[in-house]
Amino acid sequence: MSYLAYRANRSFVFEDYVWSHTPFPYTIYDFALRPARMPFNAFISGPTAGGTTTAGGQHDPSTRLAITAEFWESTCPPHRRHTLSSKHAPKRAEGDVLINWWLHQLAKVKNETCVEVDSKERPVFDWEFFGDKRILSLWPGLSTSPILTHFAWSPLVLSAVARSFGILRPSSAEALYDSLVPASNNKASLNHVLPGVVAIHIRRGDYKRHCKRLAAQSFPFMGFNQFPAFQDRFEPRLAGVENTSRWSGSSSSGLQRYDDEPYKSRLGYNNNNNESIAQSHDAHYMSHCLPTIPQIVAKLNAVRADNPQLKRVYILSNAWGGWLNSLRHALLRSTNGHPRGGDSSRSAAAAAGVANGNDDGDDGDGGGGGPGGGGGGWEEVMTSVDLVLDSAQRYVGMAVDMAIAERAEVFVGNGFSSLSSNVVMLRMARGMKPNSNRFL
Repeated sequence: MSYLAYRANRSFVFEDYVWSHTPFPYTIYDFALRPARMPFNAFISGPTAGGTTTAGGQHDPSTRLAITAEFWESTCPPHRRHTLSSKHAPKRAEGDVLINWWLHQLAKVKNETCVEVDSKERPVFDWEFFGDKRILSLWPGLSTSPILTHFAWSPLVLSAVARSFGILRPSSAEALYDSLVPASNNKASLNHVLPGVVAIHIRRGDYKRHCKRLAAQSFPFMGFNQFPAFQDRFEPRLAGVENTSRWSGSSSSGLQRYDDEPYKSRLGYNNNNNESIAQSHDAHYMSHCLPTIPQIVAKLNAVRADNPQLKRVYILSNAWGGWLNSLRHALLRSTNGHPRGGDSSRSAAAAAGVANGNDDGDDGDGGGGGPGGGGGGWEEVMTSVDLVLDSAQRYVGMAVDMAIAERAEVFVGNGFSSLSSNVVMLRMARGMKPNSNRFL
């Protein structure tokens, strides 16, 4: 939306980040209190959050600054607002087509000071749009716009990253701090990465259910995780069954959704003889969406085989500490893509049980072992829980993880995750090589 506002030369209105719609200031999550709402500026800076669109912090009077929702309410009371409806926006259109349609609508009301969009019947950009390759047609314009070229993390997030200097051990201070300077305007920033670090995004928790829903509907990776230049691709397919995806790809008319019943019939869901096909389909999804510890170890070792300079791992995850420690031990003990020690049949059984998604139990860590493991394993494994954050920083921990992943020499994302997709978008906007972005 901020990119659309920029193209239309209008002020984007940004709101608080809403964790819960409770009327109270705090809500309960993971048995602890957390703010129900947080200021958007606690997470990011830059044009989307009211920053300037030019280098050096100088405001270009020919462009409009983003404004807060509170300022909008006071400046544009209801009687001054002109409303546009998203009801007739083109369905499943390419991203550039959709943007141009909206630019045409906004041009019709160029003399109106206050314009709002009624998106009750249809979101301007729905979840299907972000989950499809149609969004890639926006990349040439989006990647060179101030929305990304002048993107920066908030001072709060940057302070948390700086506080982790001793853990991350960057090659230079600029590797962590040059987020204060727009990355795309600073050629040297391409050298300001965390050397030898591969960051990997591991989702647990609600993904136990979410991944099963993705498999049931054969969803593809998120749109920005489908750049043609990427090495790791994902096809929502079943071996021996043609075109099992409910999504037939992207064209000028967008996605075409298959009807449920023909889809189920083609998969053999109503045929007990083909139950193994459905199980293989689910396992195919779970290995990419909710992988087991042995599968994660194997993936990281495969990435290291392509990038021998990688020595350290940073795991950004919402998993419990016990599960992360099991993964840490497995990585420290791994060599040549296989855990050291332990029972190979036990590891194989864990790898096969991808659908249980057990965060608390033994996921097959290759026999355990402490951080002192070596013999070909990773030199160091860091996780989100290792960061020491103060009472304010811990509420933006997800953004801190993203800022670190953005600077890693290589990033391994979850292709179904919007967080991973945003990290990939920022890395590509910085000019990092496509093959530095990998996927589970």
